[in-house]
Amino acid sequence: MTDMKGRTVLVTGATNGIGEETALALAAMGAKVLLHGRSPERGAATLARIRGELPEADLEFVPCDLGSLQSIATTFAAVA
Repeated sequence: MTDMKGRTVLVTGATNGIGEETALALAAMGAKVLLHGRSPERGAATLARIRGELPEADLEFVPCDLGSLQSIATTFAAVA
């Protein structure tokens, strides 16, 4: 497994399926993981599931609709 400590990654579509599994794997490697999704409720559930497996994981949910330029500008201005 690669050491990802000190790295920050954004995983789009992280609230289910392959995105969620990718976020879990990157968190297990020590990365700070920004989980993207449109639904704050699903984001909270995903954070809880990953923290259940990796209590020390550095995670943050970033709600954003990638189909909306306004949502992208607002979200990533706040994250930067």
